Amino acid sequence: MLAKRSALKIQYTPGHSEIDTLETRMNNEADFLATSSQKVFKELPEQLPPTFHMNDFMFYNPSDGWIETNIPHYVDLKLAHQMATTLGHGHNQ
Repeated sequence: MLAKRSALKIQYTPGHSEIDTLETRMNNEADFLATSSQKVFKELPEQLPPTFHMNDFMFYNPSDGWIETNIPHYVDLKLAHQMATTLGHGHNQ
């Protein structure tokens, strides 16, 4: 269905062929990268488990994300920003 809705033409390209066309070279390169990436797997660094945790109740704001700072200070900043925005509209700056 996707092929019918697209102008993309799907064409078979023989792999590991001696023909020197762009399609064959790209196919051989894709095969090489796919097989060689499996060998590098053991050389990848391990991801260590996280060494932090969040409290059971963390403050979150959709525009700012998780709030990790002092909550009263954060509320003061938000109220000051809200007041400055409100005063900035309709009062000639």
